[in-house]
Amino acid sequence: MTPPNTRPAPRRAAVLAYIATHPGASNREIALGAGAIDEGQLSKLLSRAEFLGLVVDRRSPHSPGAPRQWHLTAQGELAGAEAMPRLDSWSTTATSPASGPATVDVVVGAGGEA
Repeated sequence: MTPPNTRPAPRRAAVLAYIATHPGASNREIALGAGAIDEGQLSKLLSRAEFLGLVVDRRSPHSPGAPRQWHLTAQGELAGAEAMPRLDSWSTTATSPASGPATVDVVVGAGGEA
């Protein structure tokens, strides 16, 4: 069980789920894949997740300008697994110029793809 202070919030859960299915993903890939998260917010979220021991950056120290390569730790895998049932199905409101606001149900498949 994940300690209470590391229970993933929805945005962190989405990021952990994306990293689980795309190990080695860069900040930009995660920002786009986990729901168009602002890269600045994502950077803070990943720093916090790294501090909590949920993710680790495995980019080569010999490539100073290379993008980060994020991987889940064992603790991150547990936190992500706890979050997955909450991410399997969710609703969001979308606005169409033609018909106005509408509720959209999103069901995520086994591979994390909507």
